[in-house]
Amino acid sequence: MISHAEPLPSPVQRVETQRWYVLAVFSTVSALNNVVWITFSSVSPSVAAEYYGIHRRELNQLLNYGPLLFLLVAPFTSWLLTRPSGMRYTVLLGAFLVFAGSIVRIVPTWAFTEHNRCAGEGRWLLHLGQILNALSGPLVISPVSRLSALWFPAEQRAGATAIAQVANGFGSAVSWFLGPWLASTASGEPATTSLAFREGLRQACMNRSFLLLVAAFGMCGVQQAWVAQLQTLLQGVLGAKAIGVLAVVEALACTLCGVACGFIADSKFRRRFKLLIVLALTICTLASIHFMLSLSSPFSSRPIFPTNAQMIGVSILIIGSTLGTAMPLLFELSAELTYPVPEGTSAGVMLWVFNMGCFVLLLVSSYMSVAWINVIWTLTLIMTTLLMCAVDEQYRRSDAEDQIRGTI
Repeated sequence: MISHAEPLPSPVQRVETQRWYVLAVFSTVSALNNVVWITFSSVSPSVAAEYYGIHRRELNQLLNYGPLLFLLVAPFTSWLLTRPSGMRYTVLLGAFLVFAGSIVRIVPTWAFTEHNRCAGEGRWLLHLGQILNALSGPLVISPVSRLSALWFPAEQRAGATAIAQVANGFGSAVSWFLGPWLASTASGEPATTSLAFREGLRQACMNRSFLLLVAAFGMCGVQQAWVAQLQTLLQGVLGAKAIGVLAVVEALACTLCGVACGFIADSKFRRRFKLLIVLALTICTLASIHFMLSLSSPFSSRPIFPTNAQMIGVSILIIGSTLGTAMPLLFELSAELTYPVPEGTSAGVMLWVFNMGCFVLLLVSSYMSVAWINVIWTLTLIMTTLLMCAVDEQYRRSDAEDQIRGTI
């Protein structure tokens, strides 16, 4: 009898399908984390004040739970990733916290009358929901390079890291897109490593180039706070919906360019990540200067460049695309520099400092003129580019894998 049944997929095909499924699940959870985090910043401050009775300083406080709790939870995440089945438990715990935080934040809308809600009753539930979601941050952001190392071969690793890393920013795009429209009115087999967390952390912190890279990446954390302040920065210049569109453009450009350049780096720029990173950061700095000078600044009450949506949009598009290019490569380069330190440890250190930068700017932004936020963002980009120029590019993990394959 001749069977017409489809042939069973080979073990290689099953693994190939499974690795992309795992990446898709992780990326979805990471994106949802940012959707929840930036919800209140995606709408006009006046809308949030009318609906929940919260104002700019409290909005900043809701945002600041993200970087603050990241600083506290990141060491635990890095430790957990070194344990048996640590990757699985990390993602499961992160997904649960995102879910729990989202449910808690809905309660004021369900349980309180419009009058009581607008008077501020039940606001503590908003804070609790933000805190639960913030606790998930390190769990769904830190493992990006660890996931790609566990599930993807070397020739696909930068692309996989790029997808996992930019997914969190893509969540921001979703929130910025939906916010202004939904709330316009109120009525994101490798060479094995087995170092314990503490020893891995010690070795990473003794690596000069890694410390320079961490400092550079930490300064990029200011960008998270800068994007979260766009409604405030451009209030009175553009409408809330126009600002929402520009924020979507920034996040989508970051996402698409991150993925595209990750795969390009895998095929065309292996062992040359630093070149792409420095080039991207230089262009980003120039675009940031243009954005700053298109608005009033502490140095001039009148903008130097024309203030219109088109020119501001061009600057934001370039900022998003160049940062999207640089950030996944920074994760991969850190894993190469610190090998045999586990990828979760090096990524955890980077993201801890990254969120410290975000936390500091959000903390002080309520007490300064919004014009200074653009100045701080531009100065940190200049410093980031200079620090990256001083990094000594090494590919220790790739060298170890080549030795295992007998190609050296």
